[in-house]
Amino acid sequence: MKTIVSVLLLVLTISCSENKRKQLPEKGYFGQAFTTDSCIDVTQINDNMIQTDSLSIIVCGKIGNYCKGEGCWLSIDNPNGKPLLVENKNKSFIVPFDIGKKSIQAKGLLLKMEPNAKYGFKLIATGVLIQ
Repeated sequence: MKTIVSVLLLVLTISCSENKRKQLPEKGYFGQAFTTDSCIDVTQINDNMIQTDSLSIIVCGKIGNYCKGEGCWLSIDNPNGKPLLVENKNKSFIVPFDIGKKSIQAKGLLLKMEPNAKYGFKLIATGVLIQ
């Protein structure tokens, strides 16, 4: 009986431990840091930009939706069209809670989405800067 109670207490302690995302700063670099001098506004991204299937790019804009669970994706609002989906490459980093409507710059590989998809493009990000 003591063993069962001890195991239950251990499981409860582990499951109630502090979420890593709550310990993150609200702003700054997440993932790999990068220089931000060549940022393309999300409103300027269109089908004509990508002559191949993908393009290495730094995109800037305002955060729309974001992952409320693991912190592994977000979207950048595009007032001129569909939002841009940003997924972190191989879940190599997470973003903090409560980042909606903050300014962001995201570096990665830009991919076209299917025409009827919810998002216009997807960026596989190696790093983001939230301001």
